[in-house]
Amino acid sequence: MYSDRQTELSVFLEQLRQSAEEKTEERVIIHAVTKADGQKIFEIIIGENPLFAPVVCVEASGTGYGKSGLDDILQGLWTVYDRYKKLDRKGFPFDKMKANVYLRLVPYERYNGFLDNLVYYPFLDMAVVPVLVLEVSTEDRCFSLAVNIQKGMCDVGEEELFQTASENTKKDCMVKGVEFSAEESGYEILAMSNGHHSAILDTGRLRDLAKEIYSSFLYIVPVSIYEVLVIPEDNVFDLSELQEFSRNRIELLEFEGAVLSENVYRYSLESGDVDFI
Repeated sequence: MYSDRQTELSVFLEQLRQSAEEKTEERVIIHAVTKADGQKIFEIIIGENPLFAPVVCVEASGTGYGKSGLDDILQGLWTVYDRYKKLDRKGFPFDKMKANVYLRLVPYERYNGFLDNLVYYPFLDMAVVPVLVLEVSTEDRCFSLAVNIQKGMCDVGEEELFQTASENTKKDCMVKGVEFSAEESGYEILAMSNGHHSAILDTGRLRDLAKEIYSSFLYIVPVSIYEVLVIPEDNVFDLSELQEFSRNRIELLEFEGAVLSENVYRYSLESGDVDFI
């Protein structure tokens, strides 16, 4: 049975979807996503395929599900979407946009049939793609529009594109502690996030973290496309339990498309590499 709050959210998201479709004349899909720290965001996909469509993420914390809350989100959505629509998306000038280019990870197998249209390289069981990110801030929240960069979309080579995106991504990487009760997980957990889904790529930050907490290995659980959980070696006594923990976290996700990978990884301080376990 839905609670009153869940029913209000469902009605609110449907109203938001209808308004967005009328304005954009595109199919719109909206997901309500809850991160490991309890923060809720709305993911608004404007188009048929999230691999090619612009995706707007908006902080949903504190949103009222009435008309004022709807108007607030729609205003920010139109502002950031209009910025995107004004771009020359067949060849945007890289010099003007390079500060807005980052890296993100996508599941390789799920999108294998579409990846040839994107600039990408394989990474373990995933793919790394550069993404253009536009942001608009209001008094209450931030609206972030991200669109994966397709081949021919910008006027520089792939090497320069990836180098610039990597440098920008590292600047944004953040690590914070997330408290889980012993009954829930039994692990001391750190959440890595940079807002663009690819903190696992920042081996420099993983190295600094491992040194800071005196851990030779870090276990990495990519619970969703929004964040990865990092668990120090001393807190992992049974790998099968860790894998079960990963599966349980994935089952809590609101929709299948939020799954980044079902695998668990391990970072080695000695080698500096991230591998499967």
